[in-house]
Amino acid sequence: MLSLIFSLVFLGLLEGAVFLSGGYFWLMALGALVFSSYIVWRAVPVKKPAFLVLAVLSALPAVLFLSAAQNLIFSQIAALISSAIFYALASGYLDRNQSATAPVSFIEFFAIVFLALVYQTMATVSGWVIGPIIFVAASLLFFSSIYLVLDLRGALLIRLLFFSFLAGFTVTEFYFALARLPFNLPSIDFLVFIIYYGLWDVSSRYFSERLIKKALLIDIALVIFSYAAIFLSAKWFPN
Repeated sequence: MLSLIFSLVFLGLLEGAVFLSGGYFWLMALGALVFSSYIVWRAVPVKKPAFLVLAVLSALPAVLFLSAAQNLIFSQIAALISSAIFYALASGYLDRNQSATAPVSFIEFFAIVFLALVYQTMATVSGWVIGPIIFVAASLLFFSSIYLVLDLRGALLIRLLFFSFLAGFTVTEFYFALARLPFNLPSIDFLVFIIYYGLWDVSSRYFSERLIKKALLIDIALVIFSYAAIFLSAKWFPN
């Protein structure tokens, strides 16, 4: 119940940012960022900065897009998606369920890519703006979620950092490549997410010493099947 109340407060702050301008917009936006960070920080049993990454990323992409969006419908979509992510985040942490970290990070990444696609389509914004957002979000979510789930330390943490940058670069390249193809936005979002999930699953198994040939083949087959299904259903030629 508390998670629902907190999510409504969070949504109210974002809605204030949607309808206000100037200094009032940034006041509401800052309120949403501070509120999400405070709630998550108070809820988690172990205070680790990586938890704040997930909390901030539930609000920051929406704030950035709202600051430049000229379309009310898009603004509402961004606010509602961010509120849904915050609800999932708050529900898991208020119940002391740290295993919620992984699925919440997946939801956040899926939503961030979708918001980027919508914004790029509606505002025809340059890839020099979208690319860094995708790269940073993917790298941070990848690192934070695996670190929190497995509690890595020492040399493994440095290795995870390298894996995270590599994953961020890979999904960003796939984002730009797929955005040029004749797919609808949900299909592109799904295909980018599948790459992210495959890299995340293989990496998490590697760091937890559970990576076996069968699991690797399943991840590869999932990626191949997903891409084949979307590519075969795409409309490549006009009528």
